[in-house]
Amino acid sequence: MVTELTEKIKSSLKDAAKKLTGFKKRAFMAQVAIDYFNSSPRRAETELGWSRQAIATGLKELETGIICVDNYRARGRKKTEELLPNLEADIKSLVEMYSQADPKFQSTFAFTKISARAIREALKADDHDSEWRAVLVPLGILDVRGERLSIYFGQSAETSDFVADCLELWWQENQAIYPGLEELVIDLDGGAATRSNRTQFIKRMVEFARKTQWQIRLIYYPPYHSKYNPIERCWAVLENYWNGAILDSIDAALNWASNMTWKGIKPLVHLVEGTYEKGVKVLAKELEQLQPFNAAF
Repeated sequence: MVTELTEKIKSSLKDAAKKLTGFKKRAFMAQVAIDYFNSSPRRAETELGWSRQAIATGLKELETGIICVDNYRARGRKKTEELLPNLEADIKSLVEMYSQADPKFQSTFAFTKISARAIREALKADDHDSEWRAVLVPLGILDVRGERLSIYFGQSAETSDFVADCLELWWQENQAIYPGLEELVIDLDGGAATRSNRTQFIKRMVEFARKTQWQIRLIYYPPYHSKYNPIERCWAVLENYWNGAILDSIDAALNWASNMTWKGIKPLVHLVEGTYEKGVKVLAKELEQLQPFNAAF
């Protein structure tokens, strides 16, 4: 005999079932099916939303006295890559800007100074701030003699072409300050876009040297020593200056950066338009035409 249940009773039965697991849950659902639904798993499923397979198993267990042992471990666990398909790409995008190549080229692995905890916190922040209005990629050029700081904000990615374009913009803005300059020394941290084995970066540096008629020396800091690069102290000043500020627009970020000071001088801040493609490489034949060139480490 089927008994009509009020919505309040149905809600109470569902809530009680949620608090049980395994055999106890199946036994409870089976007894409810016996008492109210004429031992019909299908009717109990329709009215209460329970699995009729689980109810049928519970009825058999009550009838025979044989309890099925749950083997949850046999179900297995999906790989993290399946649960979070974008995780690998997200981690790479976070680590890439902090990575440095082995200066002796004895390993193909890159060194990184960012900790696993920092990556985890950044991934959590990314999970909460999923609706970005814009992306800004900062690049700083510091004249260590004149203490003049220039900050360039790209809008796509930090690539070799982006770095080289910023350097050319800096030269156009500052060439009058250095008449007769013959040599330019550039301190680098060996990041992904400026590694000495990044063919597109070397190509752009050779082209820049030919254009300016300067001798260009690329000085790379060893892994985990980029903190000694003066530009890192500029970033620390900027981070402390806009700490807690709500950077909810491009103009807000540019304004905050423009009003910081380095050694009492406000930086020159520029927004670089355009999209930069990642993974641009130079063929070996084309690279040979740029020879000879030397890289200082």
